[in-house]
Amino acid sequence: MYILSWNCNIVDPDKITARDLDKLFNFPIDKTDMIVVCLQEMVELSSFNVLMGNNINIVGRWKKMIEKHLSDVGKDLGKTFVHLTSNDMVGIATFVYVSGHLFNRIYKHEWTLVKTGFNNSLGNKGSIMLFMQIDNTYLTLANCHLTAG
Repeated sequence: MYILSWNCNIVDPDKITARDLDKLFNFPIDKTDMIVVCLQEMVELSSFNVLMGNNINIVGRWKKMIEKHLSDVGKDLGKTFVHLTSNDMVGIATFVYVSGHLFNRIYKHEWTLVKTGFNNSLGNKGSIMLFMQIDNTYLTLANCHLTAG
């Protein structure tokens, strides 16, 4: 399993180069069956974004970029990764990819979102958690963006 957690500080995914991606995904892909990408600060935390949860466009652009990179790198090794699931909450997102042979061994997966922003009601701070079962093993993954201090 490879887990990438990155506070991307509102960087535009269209401006990330293949070289940047090679640095981020610097792991033995041929020996990896699950890739989890956790991003924080994907959008500016403006009042509109916090109140309206306006992530759809940026999440789609990140997903497309990640999938293209995994496809390009996997081609060279004859390995494919399938998008299993993803979820997001104001400025944070988690994407999970698995190798083809692992996909059918995952029996269930479910998400829980915990908002800790203003009075525990806004999702500008908090956590996205994924609970999953692979064969007889249970796994919990958390992507958190919490208040400093």
